[in-house]
Amino acid sequence: MQKGSLTTNHRQEALIGWAFIAPQMAGFFLFVLLPLGSVFLYSLQEKNLLFGTSAFIGLGNFRTLAKDPLFIKSLLNTLVFSSGVVPLNLLFSLLLALYLGAGSRGTGFVRGIIFLPVVTSGVAWAIVWKYLLQGGADGPVNYVLGLFGLQGPNWLFESGWAMTSVIVTRVLKNLGMNVLIFMGAVMNMPGDVIEAAHIDGAKRFTLFFKIKLPLLMPTVMMVSIVTIIGSMR
Repeated sequence: MQKGSLTTNHRQEALIGWAFIAPQMAGFFLFVLLPLGSVFLYSLQEKNLLFGTSAFIGLGNFRTLAKDPLFIKSLLNTLVFSSGVVPLNLLFSLLLALYLGAGSRGTGFVRGIIFLPVVTSGVAWAIVWKYLLQGGADGPVNYVLGLFGLQGPNWLFESGWAMTSVIVTRVLKNLGMNVLIFMGAVMNMPGDVIEAAHIDGAKRFTLFFKIKLPLLMPTVMMVSIVTIIGSMR
């Protein structure tokens, strides 16, 4: 009788567990797996939207795309963009989170400045930076450089500088969100472990690489994945 009651309790717990995860699983299948499967099926067809007809062509669309020089160039530019955005974003967001988490002077002002671009419209952000990075002496950035005797390039139209400009502006746009995530991890680090390391004589760099960074690695991995996905878009 006792064994049967235990089995009944296990079944009830399993049903309760399935009931809790059912909405999440339903949303995952309806809004993630189903659209992904539909996209893959559509990629194997040649559709005429004007007449509403479609024909199965297998991997023909992929072969056409692989032969398109514009697609190859776009893919390479995306990889260059991601290789610049991801490490810079991670480095500066982690350093700023450590600075803000230490409670140093002026942290409230720095938090506001860092997070302000996150809530700014992407269109407005692009328009402002397009104005700031104008070529010639009329551009505000080049004007400031001219005060120091430096001649700024045509930031958005010269080879090399254009990609650099886009990378820098994108890093500044999304920096605040990653700083916020890292700050949550920094504030939740066990203080007794860090204090014990201080007592044992750990210096600043040793404390960071041996204690803080290993504690922050799960957050670093999560932020890295999110930043890579965002940059590859």
